[in-house]
This record gives sequence, structure tokens and C-alpha cells, in this order.
Amino acid sequence: MGKQSQHLLCFFTTALFVMLLSACTQSESKQELADQVQTETEIKQQAITEAKEDLANNHLALRSRGMRFSDHDIYVKLMKDKYNIHIEHEYYCLYSNNEVLSDDTYNAVMMEEIRKQYPEDIVKKTYEEAQAIYLEESGWVKALEELEQEQSDNPLDTSGDLH
Repeated sequence: MGKQSQHLLCFFTTALFVMLLSACTQSESKQELADQVQTETEIKQQAITEAKEDLANNHLALRSRGMRFSDHDIYVKLMKDKYNIHIEHEYYCLYSNNEVLSDDTYNAVMMEEIRKQYPEDIVKKTYEEAQAIYLEESGWVKALEELEQEQSDNPLDTSGDLH
């Protein structure tokens, strides 16, 4: 066997070894990923279990994700102070469908209990209260009142006649 043939054989042997090693690594990685992927049923069951554990510990909570709204802190405080309901909020803009599914399932279990304890729609009622407080504290109410006063002092001629 000539030197050129030996080099080619060495090259192909090395290439084959690298390909086999790569294939093994990839299949292990795919298997690891497959092991980490949860089914929808597993995600829902885990969220239900977490919610039931929290309820067993007298911990009412709701989960949410995404950007905060301007009256968020007021809402969180009102829910905790008035109803002892904790708002657990993740401030990330990006989240997976599995996270949303988990939160929705958890919240469904919690809302069932919250409705038993508080028959009126306290989530909506408290959110509206938080909005009103925010608007008052931020000066928006005063600004709107001043605008309305200014418009009533200087009504627009709506007759359509040009004078």
C-alpha cells in the first residue's frame, strides 16, 4: 500500500470515527430532549397537583406572565390585602406554550376555590378598583376633569353653520 493510499485510509477512518461519534452524541442529545419533554397531560397534572397543595396549605394564588400593566402593583396589593390572594407574576416577555398551559390549569383550579369563597367576580372587581386608584393617583382623573371643564366652558358649535 502506497503512502497516498495510507493517507486516504487514515482520512476515511478518521472521518468515519467522527461521524459515528457525532451520531452517538446526537442520538443521546435527542434522547435527553425526549426525556425532558412533558406531555400536555403531565403538565396539566403537575399544575393541578401544585394548586391542590397550595390550597391544602391555605394559599390562594393566581399566576400570570408577560409585561406588567401600569396598575399592577395596586392590583396585587388589593388582592392580597382584601382577599389574601397572591398574584404570582413572571415578568418575561417570552414564554412557552407549556408555561401558559401550566398557568391556565393552575388558575382554573384556584378560580374554582376563589369563586366558592367569593361568589362575586372579585378578580374583575379588584382590577377595576386598581385602575380607578391608579388613574386617581397618577393625575389622570384630574387631567380628564380639567379637559371636560374646558370643553364645557368652550363648547364647539356643532350646527355646521360657518359664521
